[in-house]
Amino acid sequence: LEDAPRSASVVALEPLRLLRIDRASFLQLLNSSPGIATSIMATLSARLRQAGNIRLADAQAGRQLAQQVAHLESEKETLLESQRVRQETSDLIVHDLRNPLGAICNVLQMLEMLLPSEVLEANRELLSIADSAVERMCRLVDSLLDVSRLDSGEEPLNLAEVDIGRLLTTAFDREKLVWNSDRVLGQCLLPPGLGTVLCDEERIDRVVTNLLD
Repeated sequence: LEDAPRSASVVALEPLRLLRIDRASFLQLLNSSPGIATSIMATLSARLRQAGNIRLADAQAGRQLAQQVAHLESEKETLLESQRVRQETSDLIVHDLRNPLGAICNVLQMLEMLLPSEVLEANRELLSIADSAVERMCRLVDSLLDVSRLDSGEEPLNLAEVDIGRLLTTAFDREKLVWNSDRVLGQCLLPPGLGTVLCDEERIDRVVTNLLD
């Protein structure tokens, strides 16, 4: 119709006949058979309508995607705000815990300095349990700090070769004081020659202590 170069590929799904005609003969055919022109216009109209429907569907999909993106952005902002509140709450808790723990440590140290030796010796086990409990609370507070720092990517691991047998035995002996007060018996059985492992000793000690507890 436009007298311009064009090409087309045809995939035949059923038997058909092809008609090849030049432009002059085609125009003559349209003039002699108006029904053919009407059929062509109907086909073009159907294709334009189909293209319009596709465009409307694309526009609707685009609006839905935009709404989803806006919803995700809102959720992201909410999560960031929740993370900020959690961080501030964690910092406040850690700060509030450190002060009374420090006071308890100071009181225990003063008691060990001021109590008569016979009273001190008679209550040695109780004082040891109290020291162990305070030490454990300090480790828990440090663990809260670690979580906060790890979330922000500020806390690197302090890796070193650690005697794993010594680490396990130390953690066991420390927790055994608390177990004795609860009449719980524990036994540490380790195979000889465990050797060393590359780890952050302080953090692994906390992990082992929490598992034992």
